[in-house]
Amino acid sequence: MFKSKIIILGIGNRLKSDDGFGSILAERLNSYQNENLKIIDCGEVPENYIREIFDFKPDSIVIIDALYVPDKAVGEVLILEEGAKDVPSISTHAGSLELFLDVLKMQGLSFNSFLLGIIPENVQMGEDISEQVQKGIEDILKKFPEYLKKFSLNKEDIV
Repeated sequence: MFKSKIIILGIGNRLKSDDGFGSILAERLNSYQNENLKIIDCGEVPENYIREIFDFKPDSIVIIDALYVPDKAVGEVLILEEGAKDVPSISTHAGSLELFLDVLKMQGLSFNSFLLGIIPENVQMGEDISEQVQKGIEDILKKFPEYLKKFSLNKEDIV
């Protein structure tokens, strides 16, 4: 059981191929939820869940999203600490993830932030998720207990 409270926010548009990564992964991780681990499929609007996030009072916030990062291979999984800082134009979404996290901090929340992302191949309307991103989702699911330990503030937490 975890001592740290972790909230995972899946962001993505399932109608735009690999852009649905965060949303799809959040749904697939749903079975891990407990009183200290909350998982929300936010679609494209994480700001709609600010009250729920604030009420949960997480120690760590993990955003799952498709990322555009130069010189990375399609399907590569990345974990960025402190969310979106120091990486220009990473999200496939118009809103700034860094600004979203800053708003939560301005409202008095104190948390560590992480971004769990994957490099998309295609974000066109009406397309299925690519084979590389699907493989990335399966790899994350297999290793999810290890990922949770990285996101925890208390290194003695057990999954």
